Amino acid sequence: MKSIRVLFERKVKENPNLSSFICFGRAIRGKRHSSTVIRKNFNLLVDPDDYDPKDKKALYVHFNMLTNLPEGARNSTKKLLKPSQKRKDGECVE
Repeated sequence: MKSIRVLFERKVKENPNLSSFICFGRAIRGKRHSSTVIRKNFNLLVDPDDYDPKDKKALYVHFNMLTNLPEGARNSTKKLLKPSQKRKDGECVE
């Protein structure tokens, strides 16, 4: 399995106009990484200006679901969220 860093750097190179947050999500999608690996790499690779620090816990939950999706799945995260995790504006919360 390729490291998240290698996959992330490839996504950044392929998509220079996207934020590090989006590239990280694309790099881990369907790769089945552990939650510890996700957290460690999120903190190392994602620019803190790309997200609100108070949402960090919810972002970990989101990325853990994303890494366990099949690679070809589209829009599957909406189906996986519990009603208590959805806000009216569609954002994921914990």
